Amino acid sequence: MKAFLQEVAEYIYQKHGDNLKNLTILMPNRRSCIFLKQEIAKLCQKTTFLPEVLSLQDWI
Repeated sequence: MKAFLQEVAEYIYQKHGDNLKNLTILMPNRRSCIFLKQEIAKLCQKTTFLPEVLSLQDWI
């Protein structure tokens, strides 16, 4: 069974592929931001910019 953030990262990568740098993703806290970035980075097979991932606290 896959972790939730792993499935989210796969979905984002499948939908946006090389256009990740154009995304802004809001997460409930900073810890989930870090882990989501790590999961997306694992999926990227070439050098690319990660999306901007912000916690709600940082966004406000």
